[in-house]
Amino acid sequence: MVATRKQNTLSSKDQHNLLTVLPGNAQNIGKRHEQQDSFGFLDINDSELISRAGFLAVVADGMGGLAMGREASTLAVETIISEYSAKSSEETIAEALTNAVTQANANIFAMARQAGLAGDVGTTTVAVVIHEGYLHWISVGDSRIFLFRDGQLTQLTTDHTYANELAEKVARGIISQEAADTHPERAALTSFLGLETISHICRSDSPFKLEQGDRVLLCSDGLYNSLSETEIVENMNEAPQKAADILVKRVLEKEYRYQDNVTVAILGYGISIQPTVSNPEVRPKLRNKKKPLWMILVLGILISGLVFAWQKYGENHSPKQEQQDPQVEPAPVQPDSQQKPGMNNSDPKDDKKNPDKPLEKSV
Repeated sequence: MVATRKQNTLSSKDQHNLLTVLPGNAQNIGKRHEQQDSFGFLDINDSELISRAGFLAVVADGMGGLAMGREASTLAVETIISEYSAKSSEETIAEALTNAVTQANANIFAMARQAGLAGDVGTTTVAVVIHEGYLHWISVGDSRIFLFRDGQLTQLTTDHTYANELAEKVARGIISQEAADTHPERAALTSFLGLETISHICRSDSPFKLEQGDRVLLCSDGLYNSLSETEIVENMNEAPQKAADILVKRVLEKEYRYQDNVTVAILGYGISIQPTVSNPEVRPKLRNKKKPLWMILVLGILISGLVFAWQKYGENHSPKQEQQDPQVEPAPVQPDSQQKPGMNNSDPKDDKKNPDKPLEKSV
């Protein structure tokens, strides 16, 4: 969903806020039959909205084990963006994010109930907001949010999976670590959107101050289940769009037989953005489409040859004209003498014009 662009005069503070967030994203279906991941951003060009609410990014991963995974993730992203865009100035960002996620859950549950699939439709979701240099986030399910700073990758969210409950049982001595590691349901979600009420929500307790050069990574499990933390870190110093493209490319290079959908969204903070300047009076220079120099030289040689051949042809086939030397008075004609043919003083070479030297190609 893209908000309507509004033209407003911004303060220097608001302009700085707009220019310090640089988004990037990439996505691939993997080896699945359907793309069930969805993602979205607020329109970074909507200056009024960004100034009031900050820059929002959302990723959702429809649950493949349930029905309507694609529809669920799409509805989650659309609802969160729509609801958050309506944030009032009195509402805190944390409240606005929670309200948006809660409404997304209600919409998905209503869609499932209308299809006769109540409780059998679900999606994860993660969302972040960057506003005036501070990061806010919220999460339901096992999609993740990472902070990349100074070469270190830190997970900000907690996975809502049965593995965490198993870890607690290990800590209390109820089960062994081996039993927890091999439990067949350890990856099962314990919270997701699509239930009548949301079981667990992970969110930032307070705004987190960002530093120049920080990257915030949102992703579905198709990324972190395929790449190690080291492999992710190796590419995070790139510009957000390039980093996102490389991460997805590296996932696909693994060629896993059952590769899941993979979605990556990255927000770079404090990265310079060169504005695009539109000036109708300045037009791009058109390329001078001159022929290459070698073509000009070849043409010059061909023309010279043709001229020379034509003149030789004329010399051999044209009738010779007898001329008398104008400076010598002709002798009387004797009856028994023959007049010698006059000398032709014009040299055929004098009539030739050497072909012009080809011009060199201007640079």
